[in-house]
Amino acid sequence: RPMFARGGPARDPSFWNDMSAGLEANANTNAGVEAMAQRMGYEYLATTTVYADTNIASCGRLDTRAVVAGTGYYAVASAQAMQNSFPGGGCCWCGKAGPNTGHYSKVAPMGCMQCAKGRFIRKLPYNAPIGGQSHHLFEKEYNIVVADICPHKGNEAWCPERVGTTNTFNSRNHFDWAHPPPGFDNYYFAFTPAPCSREIASRIHHMSKCHG
Repeated sequence: RPMFARGGPARDPSFWNDMSAGLEANANTNAGVEAMAQRMGYEYLATTTVYADTNIASCGRLDTRAVVAGTGYYAVASAQAMQNSFPGGGCCWCGKAGPNTGHYSKVAPMGCMQCAKGRFIRKLPYNAPIGGQSHHLFEKEYNIVVADICPHKGNEAWCPERVGTTNTFNSRNHFDWAHPPPGFDNYYFAFTPAPCSREIASRIHHMSKCHG
């Protein structure tokens, strides 16, 4: 949906204050879904959006399509709060997880080139019907790799800037999917950081300009 794309109106918090759009943020849902994620065996919960593949992603000019092609992984951009330590001093090149990320803050340490595994949860962070065509989405576990950043600026409704803040939907974590699986909508995603596969690690080593 174009309104949710980067640069679209739903990236701005003011969109969610305007009921004429017919969508209402449901920030109170987050705590219940967070508990559900933990019962499923996952450590963290994120809201989700989709942008588009790019060949100049912030994690060392990675090509988000090429880095995962044929691997079963999905490339994502993690919220700035999840990778708010930058070698150059300012957002947004080659971000790493900051020192306050982790279990205590509930902000996942998901900087560039970090991987995770998780599942979509059949709940949206706003009041809207859930399409029946999405049921296959919830039946499997997905592997993801952080190839890009979702900077707070321009994505204020969804991507928290730093540890200790939340987005419009009261979530501390967010993933912007470059090319999500079929049936995707803005569903919550329960996840736990995990080692990257040998193939993904090798591709990152050869493709990313963040090394040295």
